[in-house]
Amino acid sequence: QEGEQDERVMELELVEGSVATAAAAALASAATKAKHLAAVEERKIKSLVALLVETQMKKLEIKLRHFEELETIMDREKEAVTGAAAAAAPDRKTHIPHGAAETGRDEGPPAKGAAGPAGIHTPTLRSDGTHTSGIHIRSLSGGGGVG
Repeated sequence: QEGEQDERVMELELVEGSVATAAAAALASAATKAKHLAAVEERKIKSLVALLVETQMKKLEIKLRHFEELETIMDREKEAVTGAAAAAAPDRKTHIPHGAAETGRDEGPPAKGAAGPAGIHTPTLRSDGTHTSGIHIRSLSGGGGVG
């Protein structure tokens, strides 16, 4: 009987050892698989973050290009307005009454031969395009000149 009991104890120890060994092997396998899955997920996350950064950079480049185009358009419009203002400047001078440019107000033409501010003689525009000062003003048709 004692021999049988010893045999059973040895079988039980063998089974328990096998179960413990199998459990340890299963646990090690699960840990290895979990580690592998974590590494795969980490690579996916890094890839998605890189894609996100790349997409944001493209978005910023598009916005920058758009602002550069707007700046170019604004520069062209500024040049056009400046050119138009420069072209209109000689014509404006013939139509701005004396003193209106300094005061910002159009007070109408001074009386012929009247004294301007501080007793200064105010020249008047004659029908032939000259001032009483003798300076010839260009007409709107483009003829004439300073003479």
